[in-house]
Amino acid sequence: MPSAPSPRRTERAWYLDAVTSLACFVLCLLVSKGMSRALGLFGGLFFFAITGGAGWYFAKSAWRGLLGDRQG
Repeated sequence: MPSAPSPRRTERAWYLDAVTSLACFVLCLLVSKGMSRALGLFGGLFFFAITGGAGWYFAKSAWRGLLGDRQG
């Protein structure tokens, strides 16, 4: 049986990931304190973890994209 076609991967530019990462880290640092007041300690920590994790994900993706551009 023929295999199903794989979904196409779209490549993002590394600098877009870097900008998104910076935005997530700024959001994480500036807004989590206000969220902590509004939602309580655990709500603020949850917001901090989600936005910090998203920032880390995009920073790692930007770094890999930057190194890939340098090699080829």
